[in-house]
Amino acid sequence: MDKLYTVLEVAEILRVRRDTVYNLIKRGDLPAIRMGRVVRIPESAFRAAGNTAPEKSEPPDKRPVVLKIRP
Repeated sequence: MDKLYTVLEVAEILRVRRDTVYNLIKRGDLPAIRMGRVVRIPESAFRAAGNTAPEKSEPPDKRPVVLKIRP
């Protein structure tokens, strides 16, 4: 059986805000178990997607970033 995490624990692991985790659950993107007012997320729900381990990616484009700021 998977370990169950709280919303705050998942938010820390994924490095997002607590509200983001609740929104992911509400949209159905993150499966969760509700027991009354208690919400728990199984470890496999967010680990399977590969969200917790940053993958090596291509080096970023070396062009300078130009930001246009409007007054």
